[in-house]
Amino acid sequence: MTEKTSFTKNAALERFLKNLPENVASSFNAEQLQAMQNALQATQWRRHPVDIRLTVPLLWKKFYVVLVAGPERRSQQRLRSDRSKNPIWTFRNVFFVLFLVCAGMLTSLGLFQVKSSSLKALDNLKVHPAGIPFKEDRTSCEESDRVWKNGECVDYNHDPTF
Repeated sequence: MTEKTSFTKNAALERFLKNLPENVASSFNAEQLQAMQNALQATQWRRHPVDIRLTVPLLWKKFYVVLVAGPERRSQQRLRSDRSKNPIWTFRNVFFVLFLVCAGMLTSLGLFQVKSSSLKALDNLKVHPAGIPFKEDRTSCEESDRVWKNGECVDYNHDPTF
């Protein structure tokens, strides 16, 4: 019996056995448990190079989004089976993609409007001359297209967005 407990430490096998009637789960011998554990390990989720999991609160519900990417390891038969079980072009999938595109466009337009309105406000500002402390003499100040005034180098073309 100790052999059985070592096999049930595998989480997938443990979940599988919990879903069986107790008399059936306890009837498996060590060899059968090992075979089931090997079969379940082959179907376990592997780590992916890209694995992004988000929970997004929308209105009164929370939704999850999962994006995984990596090298394709499924057989052609499995790919065909997956495509028939989970077609891409469903109403919900198309709606979700359109929602993301619209949300992205609205966000970018909103950011563009904020940025352009900020720049317009800066254009209306009066020019404020800036003192240039590293130009300590008249010659170097005037060579850099600035004005020497009251013993100080002043830049009247200072960009307020700098």
